[in-house]
Order: sequence, then structure tokens, then C-alpha cells
Amino acid sequence: MSNTITTSPITGILSTRMDLTRSASKTDQNHTQAVSPPKKEAPAEAYSETLMFNSEKSFLERCLTVNSEEEATDILGIDLTTQACANGGMCSIYKTEKYPQHIVRVVPLNMLSLRTLSRGQLCQTIASQNNLAPKIKSFIKTKTHCFILMEHIQGPTLKEWEMNKELTFKDYLETFLDLTKKMQTLYNLNIVHGDLASDNMILRTPEKEVILIDFDFSLHLDKSTSPFIEDPRASAQTRQETYDDEIINLGKILLSFLTKGELALFTTIIYEIQTYLTENLKDIRVSHKHLQQIATIIKRLCKYNNRELTYPKKLNLEPIIQELEFILAELENPSSDQQKSEEPL
Repeated sequence: MSNTITTSPITGILSTRMDLTRSASKTDQNHTQAVSPPKKEAPAEAYSETLMFNSEKSFLERCLTVNSEEEATDILGIDLTTQACANGGMCSIYKTEKYPQHIVRVVPLNMLSLRTLSRGQLCQTIASQNNLAPKIKSFIKTKTHCFILMEHIQGPTLKEWEMNKELTFKDYLETFLDLTKKMQTLYNLNIVHGDLASDNMILRTPEKEVILIDFDFSLHLDKSTSPFIEDPRASAQTRQETYDDEIINLGKILLSFLTKGELALFTTIIYEIQTYLTENLKDIRVSHKHLQQIATIIKRLCKYNNRELTYPKKLNLEPIIQELEFILAELENPSSDQQKSEEPL
């Protein structure tokens, strides 16, 4: 690659960090050779500049390939014989002293194909440029595993956070509003997360900012605006079905917030959501008026074949965002009439 400034076709971000990394690497290498024999260098941060690539193939060509898991773990400074600090459905997560601000996801390729995994990392990289996801530092692959070194986001998952009994109705709405805005930004980039759930989000502390994780099943659905990912599943019908699932999952997350994870018989209670909320609210004081408003929002999100919130190619959550902002404004500055007329449940 020539030492020129490259402009991303998607975000217009100027990518000069590769040149800086390369220059710094040469200086460090000269110094090292004067003191001790050269060692195999860790993958440069430039590998995260995947926005400069226009296909999964070019992304994988730029990733570091090594011969064995032992070689990958030596580069990253992790020990697979020790217990992982966390386990997901298809991966294990390790901390590394070599990169204290990062974690390493180890994904067996018999659990997730390299093509699917690379597509997910590309989508996560775009999301991270918009402060929606952890930044990926490097991607190492062997014949059997992929090792993904990424930014470590400090904080609980939303699934863990929602169980806090000291949280108020306002706390839940503020976090859900932040999540909804983040999802709208993601959809504006024509990306669908694909596995939206409260345990696939982290509430970054101390900022209390929602960060999306686990992009393994994410999709880029609009080939007409970007050749970035050629996804055969990006048909109009598949796009609509994918959006429907994503919207429904948003409604489930809000319902889970208010009922402390209680989602029994979800499909059967959605049409009686207000009654269900009244009976299942856990330690949360909510007025009758706001309960009715939230029940309406959940019903709108969870309505199957929800054309109301979708455009032909994108999803529009602005109506939901505006309703949430209106409720929060009332909670911040309740009128005297509202205080008298609204009795908490």
C-alpha cells in the first residue's frame, strides 16, 4: 500500500494511522536489533483499518495468518490453558497483560465460518468508528481458530444491569433511549446487528453509554449505496424480515427492563401488555399515564411485519425516539396537574 491518505467510501474518515504505525514499527525494530535478536512483532494496530477494504476477501488478505494456536497466543500474550474470563455461545474471552486495555475473543472455526466471522468484524469496525462498538485492534487466524484483539469495554451487560433493584423508571428509559439512538445510527449505516439481546450490550462505565458487542451475525443490507459487503441475503424480503426481528427484539429488551428479565410467554402477552406490565413490574414506580405510553411503545415495536417503522431500505426509529424523549421531559419537569392526577402504581 502506498503512503497516501485514503478516504473511506462509507464514512469519509481519513485513514493515516497505517503510515504512522508503520513508521513507529521501523523505529522500534531498529532499536530492538541493537539490543537483542529480533522477535516476532505483534500485529500492528493498522489491521483495524478495515474501512479501507471493500470486500471480505481483501479484509482476510490483510489479516495476520499464523501456523498454530501456540503462535497466536504467544503474539497476543494469552494462555488458553487458563480459565477464560468470560464465555459466549461460540467464543471464549481472555484478558491479556500484553494489551491491558484490550481483550481477546477466541472463536473456533467449527462454530462459526470464517466468511461469517469476517463479515461480522467488518460491520463491527464500521460501528466502532461511530462509537457504537468496541474497536478491533487486530485479527489473527489459524486453520482452526480466529483470535480477535479488541477494546475492552468496562461495565456490566444490560442483562446484568437491569437486575439492579435501585434503578428507577427514568433510569430504564434513559438507557433505552440511548440504545434506540445507537440502533438508529447503526441502521443509517445499513447494518443490522443480527443478534440483538440485552446480554449483547454493555453499559460503559462511568459514562453509562450503551455499547453493542457480538457482531458475529451482523449484515450489511444495502448494496445499492455501498459495495462494501456483497451479501446474498440482502434481498428486499430478507431485509424486511431481518428488520422485523430486530424491532421485536428492541421491544423485548424494554419489556425485560421493566420486569427484571421476566419474559414468560412473550408472544401471548404482547396484546395485553399493559395488564401484564401492571402485574409484573418489579420494584419500579410508574404512573398510570406513563405505563400506558410505554405499553403502546412496546406494542409498536413488537408488532409483526412492522411496516410502520421501516422504509424500503432502512429502519426509522425516530417516532419511538421522540416519544421516549417526550416521556423523559415530563419526568424531568412534571406539571402540578400531572403530579396531582397521576398516582404511582
